[in-house]
Amino acid sequence: MFFFSIVSHNQSNLSYDLVISLLSSQSVVVHYIENDPMSTLIDIDDSNLIKFQNKKPKGFVENHNFAYRRLNLKNNDIFVICNPDISYVVTEFKKFLLLEKKLSNEVATIRIVDNNGDAEDNIREKLNITNFFKRLLFRKSSKYLSNNYWFAGMFVFCRSDVFNKLNGFDESFFLYCEDADFCYRARSLSIKLNVYKEISFIHNARRDSKRKPKYFYLHVKSLIKLWYKHGLFH
Repeated sequence: MFFFSIVSHNQSNLSYDLVISLLSSQSVVVHYIENDPMSTLIDIDDSNLIKFQNKKPKGFVENHNFAYRRLNLKNNDIFVICNPDISYVVTEFKKFLLLEKKLSNEVATIRIVDNNGDAEDNIREKLNITNFFKRLLFRKSSKYLSNNYWFAGMFVFCRSDVFNKLNGFDESFFLYCEDADFCYRARSLSIKLNVYKEISFIHNARRDSKRKPKYFYLHVKSLIKLWYKHGLFH
């Protein structure tokens, strides 16, 4: 079974289409959190949909860790972290479902593209101090790397036993650093980082950390924690 964890930040319109599409498969259970206490939960009733509304907003990893604990997965079930602004065509989703029997000791993602079909940078290079300033100053980053170093959390999945081995996400990190830390810890435990490039989903990106000073501050604060934990030039 595939267990999708989706967290909405007042994104019910986007979430509705995605959740309805996912629930068309009997192999999928969706855990949906509305992170905005002032928003309305999506109006969908289905035995494979679990809905929850936070009384106050929580962080990305706190929400997904919470969803994982509530789902009570078996070891070979697949836990999927999925943004509400992800979409796909049916043929690509069918290919994705075939991965159920392929996944092993790995953290994985697929090919993510924008609405024009251009590659998104969900597969990232080392988040060290050199690459951070290169990305910040020159908006330059690699799209697909031969050495997959970490995956952005817009769409990441693994078996339940792998997520348990990693003790989930570290909730002290925010804004991409939690994704990087998750993948770094996987590498340290000889858990493979794998990209299934034959499958592509669509992501309508919203990069608030670059537009809002508060989020940029949290991003830099988490980076400092990450560099302290893993090294400046890891």
